[in-house]
Order: sequence, then structure tokens, then C-alpha cells
Amino acid sequence: MASSTSGASWSSLHLLKFNSPDELLSYVNGKVKELEAALEAAKAELGRVRAEAERLMEVERVLSEVLGVKPSEIREIDVRGVRVVMDAKATDEVAVYEEVVASLQETLDVLKRVRDEVVAPLVSRLRGLKGVRFVVEAAGVIPTKILIKFEGQ
Repeated sequence: MASSTSGASWSSLHLLKFNSPDELLSYVNGKVKELEAALEAAKAELGRVRAEAERLMEVERVLSEVLGVKPSEIREIDVRGVRVVMDAKATDEVAVYEEVVASLQETLDVLKRVRDEVVAPLVSRLRGLKGVRFVVEAAGVIPTKILIKFEGQ
């Protein structure tokens, strides 16, 4: 099984160790499945929030037309690189979910490409060799460097 040796919870870069080619591929496949599940959950929540936002926008439009009252402007401030939205509306929540969905999709696409173009071919070629181990540097879940080691090294 993969073991994390540094930085997994407090840095975007961390190290993983695998004792066989199949263990490495299993890890990457597991991360792909986790990302796919997270992406589907985020899309489902986005759909729910978007429907809520659309209902709210319709109510605001009706109030604006009937009463001549415009909804208050959203106040957004930047605090040391963190955007803080005061009096947030459902549309703000939709925007956040859209950003998360896009980020998850991008990460999933990159991880699948790394799996299909790098990890799977490596595993296919090295599977029969005894004593092959891997040390993987990863940024989040994306392998950025793969060190191939042999027993005794």
C-alpha cells in the first residue's frame, strides 16, 4: 500500500512510496475514482444551488418590477488574498460551485492523462520485474516525479 512520507497534510507537495508497479497503478486508479465521485457530487450540488439561485433571481426581478426596489449590491472585499462576500446570495454560491467543479474536472483530466500516458505504460513494462519500488512526488493527487528504484537501492 502507498505510504506518505512527508507533507501530505500541510504542503501541496508530498512523497508517496509504492512497493510494486501494481500498487502504484492501483493508487492512481483509486484517486481517479475519488475525483470522479467528488466531481459528480459537486455537479449535483451545483444543480441544486443553481435552481435555488434562479428562483431567487426571479423573486428579485418581480420585486424590482412591482415595487421599483433594486436588490442591494453585494459587497465583496479582499482580505489578504481571500475574497469575503458580505450578504452573499445564491448566485454567489453558484459561482463558488462552478469554480470547484471546473477545478475538479481539470485535476481529473490531468490525473487521467498521467495515468494513461505515463503510469500505465510504466506498470505494463515493469510489472514482471522483481524488487521494483517507486517513490513518487505528487502535487495534490497528481504525480509530478516518479523515481524507480530496485531492491538494494
